Amino acid sequence: MPKSRYILDYYHLCEKVKDRVSLVYEDRKRRERARRDIMNYLDNDDVEGALSYIQELRKQFRKESKLNSLDRLSGYIERNRAGIWYREAKAKGISIGSGTADKAGDILICRRMKLRGMIWSRKGADSVLYLF
Repeated sequence: MPKSRYILDYYHLCEKVKDRVSLVYEDRKRRERARRDIMNYLDNDDVEGALSYIQELRKQFRKESKLNSLDRLSGYIERNRAGIWYREAKAKGISIGSGTADKAGDILICRRMKLRGMIWSRKGADSVLYLF
């Protein structure tokens, strides 16, 4: 699809940030503030700002597990940099969630395969999945 462009599912990004930050901060208020700050950068397509913020957070800790958690979050954001363009997507009216794709998969694949009287071979099922 020549006009398609990768976008990282917003829900999964939020969950990843929440999970990683929760391993760093035990205090709920500090954890929530860090999560909110990181997401604010990412909501505005400022990947560099988010990565810089995480690097500043690293300076507060010495414990290897906390540093590892922040490094893993930085790596995840860096690997998915091309898919973080939520501000632009919202301005263009593009969905930033995977709900529509998941529903399309449900309609196009699952419902087709579950029709009464359908018998599927592995090869036939794989062929249908290939269409999606």
